[in-house]
Amino acid sequence: AEVRRSYENIQSEKARQELFIRASSHELKTPLASALMLCDSMISKIGKYADHDKYLPELKNILLTMSKMLEELLPLRKSSANMQDIEMRSLFENIIDGEKYLLEQRNMEYTITGELSIKTWQDIAERIVKAGIGNAISHGKDGDNIKIVLSEDGFSIENSGHIEDDLLKHAFEPFVSSDVSKGHGLGLYIARSYSKILGWEIDIKNTKEGVMFICKTKKLSE
Repeated sequence: AEVRRSYENIQSEKARQELFIRASSHELKTPLASALMLCDSMISKIGKYADHDKYLPELKNILLTMSKMLEELLPLRKSSANMQDIEMRSLFENIIDGEKYLLEQRNMEYTITGELSIKTWQDIAERIVKAGIGNAISHGKDGDNIKIVLSEDGFSIENSGHIEDDLLKHAFEPFVSSDVSKGHGLGLYIARSYSKILGWEIDIKNTKEGVMFICKTKKLSE
């Protein structure tokens, strides 16, 4: 029984590492898009972006974020093996801060209500949240207010818009995307794969207000 448990732990870790690399590769596209957008705006001296002294450091910060993500892709660089106590509000705020240029370009805002503390693997939790936020930004409308609600049961991310019923049925399958989405349809697929490792349950549905990404979390013990 002990040998079997050890084997299962090894297999689980291998799966986690494979998903970690796949997700990181996918997520590099977001800061890269922000960097290119900011760079083009500075070159063209569009509005406030003509102030190079102010925005060059911002561009550097985005590049540093990309550099960190690339380091995590190195074979010898492993994600944390231990679970941590995480304040999900702070995790959301840090992730959204990394998306601020895309939000700014589309005049999007966000609100966070409630609190959620949970013990889990931070690297995996981050990628599930990034998938939900990324989906809201990609499919929301310009000027949208992304509503994030935290509770003891989990969290939800809601944006305006609507997902066609045929697409909704296959939203978590790989390489599924709508005509208006420029993504590759991997974000939600990766998020669901990760959620299974954590014992979380995620779903996406249409609401009266728009589209809601829902995540039900479960506290795990080491």
